[in-house]
Amino acid sequence: MWILDNISPLRDIKAGLSADVRLFPPATGVLVRWDNYQDTPYPIETPAGQNPADGAMIDYFLKTTTSDDLTLTIYDEKGGRIAVFTSKANADDFSPANVPDYWFASPTKVPKLSGMNRFVWEMRYPPPASLPYSYYGELLEYTEYTLADHAIPGLTPRQMLRGPRIVPGKYSVELRHGGQTLRQPLTVELDPRVHASFQDLVQQRDLGLKIVRGMQSSYGSYGQVAALHKALTEHKELLQSGDAGTKDAVERISKEIEGLEKGTKTAPGFGPVNRDLGRLLFSVENADMRPAQSLLTAVQQLCDVLSNDSMKWQQLNEQEISVLNAKASNGKAPALPQIAVTTNGCKE
Repeated sequence: MWILDNISPLRDIKAGLSADVRLFPPATGVLVRWDNYQDTPYPIETPAGQNPADGAMIDYFLKTTTSDDLTLTIYDEKGGRIAVFTSKANADDFSPANVPDYWFASPTKVPKLSGMNRFVWEMRYPPPASLPYSYYGELLEYTEYTLADHAIPGLTPRQMLRGPRIVPGKYSVELRHGGQTLRQPLTVELDPRVHASFQDLVQQRDLGLKIVRGMQSSYGSYGQVAALHKALTEHKELLQSGDAGTKDAVERISKEIEGLEKGTKTAPGFGPVNRDLGRLLFSVENADMRPAQSLLTAVQQLCDVLSNDSMKWQQLNEQEISVLNAKASNGKAPALPQIAVTTNGCKE
């Protein structure tokens, strides 16, 4: 049995296909969630039919195969940019996985073959920057995946923590190719089986975006602190070869760096903040509903910790590292790197 789904391009094809590029009006997108039950997926050799595309289907026509880049941009009703996709595959540097690579989908890119092309947008904001923490909370050198029992070989997202979902409403799709810019409206509706109010979904989305901002900030700050920690470790003996004040400064800065990286249970560092915000994002995105007050409180507490860590990091970087470099300038140790710290934490 075959199902002919999404024939929206056929309804608009009467104008012909004489243009070099044509963007068709997309069919209405429907926000439907996958079952998130975590269990062992079926083996790859298990026969299975192919599911329909999961997301908003964007169809366009190219008269010829092109070497030019294509850019597909999604905007909200107010003209705010949500996501950008190109015909170049994303060169993401993923850490090794604890599952076979045949599960993972290919990098997302916009096809540019002659004739009809289709790009499926998952109707989400970009995924957050997340550090590879384990289920038990330890930072790993690989990514620990827990595949859902409906995982599909070749179609499972490589980034396990996905971006927040959009809300039902009016959007627009922009296709740029060869100096031309084409736009079409896109309507997105909610799964009719879901009865959450629009205000509830907006609050859920806004909380998800707040978490993503916090994760982006903590991820970047963790990388900066880790780079400083590495440089300090490599040159620690040379730095401590100076006077007693220099030795004390090195020890004090080492402890402060460790606190910013890891912290404690009551005052977590950038790494644990990134981890715990990711866990809260998973809770926020688990169902279509207004976030509980306890969830709002937990997110705000982590954002406050992140803001405090960011101020400590800025002070350490701009003041104490400068003093240490000045003390060590007459010795053989090279200057430690100083980074321009710019972070808004969870704020826009």
